[in-house]
Amino acid sequence: MMRTIEVDVPMTPTTYEMARHLALAIAHDNLIEVPMVVSWHAHKGDAMSPGFEGGDPATWWEKFGAGNHGELEVSVANAYDFVLTDSLGYQTLDEMPLRDLKDSAGNPYICYASLLGESRVPNASACMPADEWLCKQT
Repeated sequence: MMRTIEVDVPMTPTTYEMARHLALAIAHDNLIEVPMVVSWHAHKGDAMSPGFEGGDPATWWEKFGAGNHGELEVSVANAYDFVLTDSLGYQTLDEMPLRDLKDSAGNPYICYASLLGESRVPNASACMPADEWLCKQT
């Protein structure tokens, strides 16, 4: 059974990054050695990850997290919910072969890291526009 912890952050607008950082720290303080977010949900706008076409934003993220070894649910400021697990002992990828980047106009691209080198700017030899179809493949 997954444990649940609710935490409030009074008088502070809660951003995703702030909530994620707090959820990871809470998980670590609750004996999860190497905490990892399995899924999350934003109350405002019902954003969630992973997304699933036709999935109910109110419940899909939690079902996915529980079904994928989620150990702890952390609700932050009634704004974001996270399901976390311990990634200790899992294999890691040394360097991700793909990178998501945006150009100066904000257009998303998926780039091959080995062809991109150290650059953080999308280019035609290493990147392709991240249209809706391509985003669903990665």
